[in-house]
Amino acid sequence: MRRTLVLGLGNDLLGDDGVGLRIVEELKRRPTLAGFDFETAATAGLALLDILHGYERAYIVDSAVTGRRRPGYLHRLSTSSLAGLPLNASSHYAGLPEVLALAEALNLGLPQSIEVLGVEVEDPYTIGIGLSPRLEAKLPALVERVERLMLEDRDA
Repeated sequence: MRRTLVLGLGNDLLGDDGVGLRIVEELKRRPTLAGFDFETAATAGLALLDILHGYERAYIVDSAVTGRRRPGYLHRLSTSSLAGLPLNASSHYAGLPEVLALAEALNLGLPQSIEVLGVEVEDPYTIGIGLSPRLEAKLPALVERVERLMLEDRDA
């Protein structure tokens, strides 16, 4: 088994929805994170199962719209807590909670530990390249925070 995957999800043509992709692209250039595997995916649904298969641990970085926090807030979620979060409907046919629940029910070999890092965003639905100005300004701090979380978990 491979150790840890860091998976950035999103669509860089839908503005803030691309935040997961941007964070993971920044993280993979960090020398402190050597030994982690990094992937980005604009796909969702059942295609995610192939990407996650064979890892012991996974971090999934994606956008989130809860309306409970300001843009740039980092939600740290276990797979079991996804069901309780009032996320808007996925722009994909099957959202992350549904895919993970299906994989678990079918015993498809998901990582033993999956943590979802959902970045609260303003608008992940409007077509446009680039993050909103507010989220772009918070990107360096978000990258630092995710890096710190990963290093703390690795060293624990």
